[in-house]
Amino acid sequence: MCRLRPVPPDRRGRLDREPVADRPDVELRIHTPPDGPPELAEVAFPGGTPITRAVEYVFEELGELPASLSAECRVLSAELQSRGTMSVGLADGVRAAIADAPGGWEVFAVRI
Repeated sequence: MCRLRPVPPDRRGRLDREPVADRPDVELRIHTPPDGPPELAEVAFPGGTPITRAVEYVFEELGELPASLSAECRVLSAELQSRGTMSVGLADGVRAAIADAPGGWEVFAVRI
C-alpha cells in the first residue's frame, strides 16, 4: 500500500474503497475529512506487487510519489530479501530512491 496523504488513526476504518476501472486488483482508498473535500489517501496493490512497481504505478498514473509504503509491503514483497535502498526509474532521467524504514519503506530522494 502506498500512502499519499496521512489519515488520522480514528478515521482509517472510514476510508472509501474503489477499484481502479482498468486494474480492479488495485484499490484506491479515499479519505473525506469532516471539514474538507474527498482526497486520495492510499493506493493498495495485490500481495506480491514489487515495491518498485507500486511506486512506478503511482507516479505514472497520478503524477505523485507516495509519502510512504506501508508495513504491508514489508511482508508481501519479495524484494525485502535484499533490504537496504532501491532505486526506481520513474521517467526519462528521473529516479527515486526508496529506503527500508521502521514500519515500511520511505521515498527519500528523487534525482533528475
